[in-house]
Amino acid sequence: MSFLWALPKYFVKSLKIILPFFPTGTHERVIRYGEVATAKTLAKMLSMTPSTKCGSSEIAIFDIHTLQNQFYFDDNLIPSLHTAAPLLKRELQRLTLCNNENVCIVYPDDGAFKRFSMYYKEYPSVICAKSRENEKRVVRVREGSCAGMHAVVIDDIVHSGGTLVESIKACWHNGAAKVSCFVTHAVFENVSDCACLRLTRCILSSK
Repeated sequence: MSFLWALPKYFVKSLKIILPFFPTGTHERVIRYGEVATAKTLAKMLSMTPSTKCGSSEIAIFDIHTLQNQFYFDDNLIPSLHTAAPLLKRELQRLTLCNNENVCIVYPDDGAFKRFSMYYKEYPSVICAKSRENEKRVVRVREGSCAGMHAVVIDDIVHSGGTLVESIKACWHNGAAKVSCFVTHAVFENVSDCACLRLTRCILSSK
């Protein structure tokens, strides 16, 4: 942060900050009094970067968790939002053309569908729903079918891998012939060794 704030004082003409992952992006709202929206805090700190000779600096972020996060930045720092969706789309086209696979896109929840479905309109969509049953997260197919197809589960970020594991199970129960997963930010900061092994086994069993 000190480095960013110092650069404009050395009379750089312009400044573009590439921040592939906005780490506090999932903490963008408060549910009960006393909680802190740390996404807003980090955005304000970054927005304190001084202006350059050409004006405001730019910050490029890939697959920010929720689009409203872009409005947490002050006018002194202009957010530029990007996505890794084209990378997956290129791989899907290869699977379709070279391997002759029938591919469907699986969205773990409505949020993932709203964020990514516009990039994969040519593929059948399967939308899941998450719920809590006896303190356990359960994912079930709510709309669409992946029966006999290569189901590709996509999401923006993974913290523990629990949603991926449950989404894979939901695809199997729905009759998928094969399951793959794609995430932009595989952080896994909430994963224990046991949970990591469980996720690995679940993914390997889908191949």
